[in-house]
Amino acid sequence: MSDSLLDQFQDSMLRKITSDAWNNHVYSDDGDEAKASLDLNNNKNNDNKEIFIERDGGRFKFVLDYMRDGQVFLPLSVPRSQIVSDMEYYGIDFDETKITLGVSDPKDTFHQLSEYYYEKERFKKIFESKMEDIATKYQKLAVESMSCKIALEYFEEQFSGKSSFTFEAKTITKRLGSKERLYYDIVEMQPHLNLYGLRGFDIVQGEKKTTKSYHGKHIITYDRSGEASYIELKVEML
Repeated sequence: MSDSLLDQFQDSMLRKITSDAWNNHVYSDDGDEAKASLDLNNNKNNDNKEIFIERDGGRFKFVLDYMRDGQVFLPLSVPRSQIVSDMEYYGIDFDETKITLGVSDPKDTFHQLSEYYYEKERFKKIFESKMEDIATKYQKLAVESMSCKIALEYFEEQFSGKSSFTFEAKTITKRLGSKERLYYDIVEMQPHLNLYGLRGFDIVQGEKKTTKSYHGKHIITYDRSGEASYIELKVEML
């Protein structure tokens, strides 16, 4: 640390202990429980003097950055409170707002984890958005496909063995394949049925059940509590 830099912090403990050290004295501030000692290495040359301070040496570089630049950006791995404590220990006047969290070392482990998490969340949102788009498009295609199948069956039944062209309302029942078991809304289906001149109503979806009445007739009902395996729709000409 240069003498000119220390001169900017005349009231700091660092300035005091270095001044005393260079005058061949040992400085100890018992009030702050600071401990400093000189290792003269059996050499009277002042260039070989070393000052030992019982403080975290790894964090001192951030204190030094603040002394040089008047501000410091801390990596995520260094708690801000520890640097504030160091500044107070060394007796350095500082502006706490100038000690901020940042990333000074791109290789910092916490920074890498943070970047990984950010990228993971970013791609997750992209994938979720894409999946929603795919699901929406698939739903629209499924509705169009089902409308086409219902229209086809309606006309097949109307023309089957008939010579007249009187079209009656029909109830069309379709068994749903595993990939067709979606929720079908008549509002979504009607625009597609319009293309064939048809109107749909009284749509029912559910698990098809057949029971017998007291008169021996088969009664078809639909259980809507589970996954729908059938769709039933009444269709007539517009």
